[in-house]
Amino acid sequence: MSNVLGFTRPIVTGPTVEMDASDLRAAGADQVFVEAEPHGESQTLANCIEALGTGGVLMVTRTARLSLGTTRFVALRASLINRGLHYRSLSEPALSSGASNMNPDDTVLALDNLRRELTSIRTREGMLAASANGRRPGRPVVMTEDMTAMAVELRRLDRSYAHIARVLGVSTSAARRAILDAQGITSR
Repeated sequence: MSNVLGFTRPIVTGPTVEMDASDLRAAGADQVFVEAEPHGESQTLANCIEALGTGGVLMVTRTARLSLGTTRFVALRASLINRGLHYRSLSEPALSSGASNMNPDDTVLALDNLRRELTSIRTREGMLAASANGRRPGRPVVMTEDMTAMAVELRRLDRSYAHIARVLGVSTSAARRAILDAQGITSR
């Protein structure tokens, strides 16, 4: 049985799984378990934990690679401790087992950062899925190409943004943004 085992799975951002596995080996992992799927309950993770000997260490580069939620992570870490196993995150030492000399505030901050990172990952995954299905994520566009052309022409006639917006039935900021974007000027 190995004493230090690494685990990784793909996520939307960050290094590839291969780079992650290489980093784990460089940090001392005897073996690295690689999950192919980014979601769901991981049989590969269960196999990794089962292969750990008493006092063994489960190592990851980032906790986001291990868990899909902070509650799940806390439950997993407690389960590891109950089984006499340790946890080590290369990028979040405050979440690692044996971090007793850490300030508790550092641990709370690290958990909050994990929560934000997981939220960001889920948001990006949702946006990619929407794009793959032909949907444009985000707020709908109110200015069509014809409306923008009309707005640009009205602006050339020295009409105010407010006047253009009233004529087109949109907000002043939407009219201004569309005109500036059409002229190649960054409106944000």
